[in-house]
Amino acid sequence: MRNRRSTARAAVTGIVAATLLAACANQTPEPTPTTTTASPTTSPTPSPTPSPTPSVDPTMGAAKAAILDAYQGYWDVQIQMFANPTKDLWPDLEKYAVDTAYSDVAETVLYFRDQGIRWTGEPVLDPVVSDVVVDQSATITDCVDSTDWLPVRADTGEPSSIAAQAPRVVATSSAYFYDDRWTIKTSTLDRDTTC
Repeated sequence: MRNRRSTARAAVTGIVAATLLAACANQTPEPTPTTTTASPTTSPTPSPTPSPTPSVDPTMGAAKAAILDAYQGYWDVQIQMFANPTKDLWPDLEKYAVDTAYSDVAETVLYFRDQGIRWTGEPVLDPVVSDVVVDQSATITDCVDSTDWLPVRADTGEPSSIAAQAPRVVATSSAYFYDDRWTIKTSTLDRDTTC
């Protein structure tokens, strides 16, 4: 009896196994999913769009350039006048300076002439123009470095006894559109503010 049960179980197990094998053999295998990498030519990665550069108003750019030219001219003449206070450069100063900018340089040159002082070398400028109202006015802020621009006695070339000051000071100037050109109207050095 025991032998019959074992044989029956073996037969049932064999039939189940055969059925499962047959079912598996008749099915077509599903393809194994594969991961493919797209080539750069078939699906490019979008590149970031560059941000547009702000356009510069040509009128404003021309005004700033003219203001800086007037400011540089003002300093060039001032440097020449301080280097030789007895030389007549007043007409050149009139091209670039009006109002108190003109009178301040004139008074200073006369003072140096009376004191027998002249200046050697020249300052280094770093002007920035702001608050521009085209054909009217503007502000210029500068760091004037006078490290290599020094007062000396005109007769001996010895260093002058003019009170020492910080070699780098802030200058604030106002530009003014006058007689169809940019000029410097005021210019002050803040001797208490270094830069």
